[in-house]
Amino acid sequence: MADSYAYNEPSDDEMEESGGGVAYAAPTYIPQKEFRHAEDEDDDEDDDEDEEPPIVVKPQLQPRGKPEAMSASIMAHIAHTEGEDDDDDSVVVDAMEEEDDVPSAIAMAVPVDAAAAVAAVPVFTPPVAVVAKKPLAKKKASSPRKRPATKPAAKKKKPPPKAARSDSPEVENFLEQEAERITSDEYEALAQLMNQFCRVPLLAEFSRPVKLLHPELAANYSKIISHPVDLGLVCRGIRRRAYKTTRDVRLDMWRVFANCVKFHSHPSNKEKVPSFVSIALHLREYFNSLWQEYMLPSELPPKPSAGLQQAMSKRAEERIRRLENSGVLMMSKKFLTRVARLLGKFIEDGGRVDVLDKEPLFGDRFTADREVMEVSRNVRELQQELLDMVGRDEEYSIDDFTKRLNACFTKDGVLDDNQALRNRIRNRLDRLVGKLSVPLHEANSRGVTQSSIWGNIATTIWARESGKKAYWPALCLGILPPSEQREGWHAAVTERNEARLPPKLRAQLMGAKKKCEAAQKRQSLSYFLVEFLGTHEFIWVRETDIVEKFDPAEDPNKASVAKGKKRASRSAISSVIGSKTYAMALEECEWATDEFEQVLQEAFDYESEKEADDPGDEEEEFANYSYNILNQSDEEAEAQDAHAYNYDEKTMSMDDLEEANWL
Repeated sequence: MADSYAYNEPSDDEMEESGGGVAYAAPTYIPQKEFRHAEDEDDDEDDDEDEEPPIVVKPQLQPRGKPEAMSASIMAHIAHTEGEDDDDDSVVVDAMEEEDDVPSAIAMAVPVDAAAAVAAVPVFTPPVAVVAKKPLAKKKASSPRKRPATKPAAKKKKPPPKAARSDSPEVENFLEQEAERITSDEYEALAQLMNQFCRVPLLAEFSRPVKLLHPELAANYSKIISHPVDLGLVCRGIRRRAYKTTRDVRLDMWRVFANCVKFHSHPSNKEKVPSFVSIALHLREYFNSLWQEYMLPSELPPKPSAGLQQAMSKRAEERIRRLENSGVLMMSKKFLTRVARLLGKFIEDGGRVDVLDKEPLFGDRFTADREVMEVSRNVRELQQELLDMVGRDEEYSIDDFTKRLNACFTKDGVLDDNQALRNRIRNRLDRLVGKLSVPLHEANSRGVTQSSIWGNIATTIWARESGKKAYWPALCLGILPPSEQREGWHAAVTERNEARLPPKLRAQLMGAKKKCEAAQKRQSLSYFLVEFLGTHEFIWVRETDIVEKFDPAEDPNKASVAKGKKRASRSAISSVIGSKTYAMALEECEWATDEFEQVLQEAFDYESEKEADDPGDEEEEFANYSYNILNQSDEEAEAQDAHAYNYDEKTMSMDDLEEANWL
């Protein structure tokens, strides 16, 4: 049986002050006996006896929590081997099980290491010392004569850290970069951005100062976080137009997330909640994506800065990545209606997405331009097609819609002789689609609370470690199909969840993943990274050890008991499915399925046109954390602020400058 691993918190003796910095012991994983499965009574039976193949449902998955297109794509890669002998069917896994470090791990309490758990965003913390075990005292070596004592060399003192300067060849001073004063149009775009951002139902812990939300954490929080910033402070600053530059707005928003990561990954913090690290990084990514679409213009100005060119290039790369990951999502009828309405508004506004687009591309002044009028007609035709699809109750994926939209300015050779105008129309429509797709991608990337790492599920399934074990309710967090069957979103969802794993657990599972890749060279099988609910173990399993449609009413274990399989004994399986842990896992899997389905539905059905046009008139406030609520005066919170919305190099300390440059 494969070893499983449990996280052990450092002891109080290991948490001690050392050398002016906080000292702590690195998290360790101790091999433990597996407790999720009962001992198999028939394991010692003759393995040469004939046995029925594992139960594998035909690929008809409709996982609630992902649209049908994605679910069909997931299971299209499963090669079923129904009817073959079970021993032949499990050659790859049996070979893997002979290894000592088979991938199986428990995340009962998920640790987060400040240096490794957040590889995407390094935590700005002072160096910490690691407590090592005291070495055994060495015996004094006998010596015939004493050596003359030598005076130890004086240690050179390290020079104090200097503030990063723009003329430094290694570190560029972000605060010395030219930043123009924020304009009225940019403030309007900011209000729309924050109105969209504050729709995320994850903002409760970021809405006000921690000292007010959790007074019991105030003392410890103040020791770790030197510059507290909350979302309410930022929203009030935007409403009051207190910020001088857009750079300052970004610094404050980044600090909101960085403070969360720093606090919940700090070694001295015994109150840390590791899943908050994943949530904070997720929110930061979402804010950055919204910023690219709301605060960057559709096309470059005549004399763009190097920074703006780099930002526009990065935005184009992010759009491709989002389409690969979320392009298979099927748009709901409400969303199709909304897109059709926005296309009509786009034409009526002369091809301008919002206030950042200054010059019109369509309208009365362009009626003499035949090709421009043809593009305008094509967009109108697409608008009507979408409305007709709503009436016929037809489905349309984001990927298909994007291709059809691009055809509006490319089909039949339109604008072949005017590439400059074609590019401008393309840039405008790309940003229109970008503003629509970013919230959908956020919802599609969001984790579920039932996962110990706030994992972003691909689907919910039944899974087992091997043919000898019972099936268990599980979350599919990663997909590794054979190379010829891989799609872009497979790697995206897998890498996203791998980044959310604690460092020790991630290292173990990455080793297991390499074994799966090696096994695929011998036999073309798909592998899946799963988290068993109830116990929160993680493991890579092969395709023949999953049942792709989780339905508590159709428990594959009961079918195994009814068929009287020999290897997985009936008594062992019965003891598993009758346990409290199993009942809890069933319940958690149902909740995870419903939660993810609801998240996507809300993202598709949310209508923001009215709020975008008039952010001050909302019909419904979302859980009291909307932009309209957060930007209101808060005397108690403002009494905690010592911020002044000012990032001025002349008044900031060296440490402040270094942290601002890091942000």
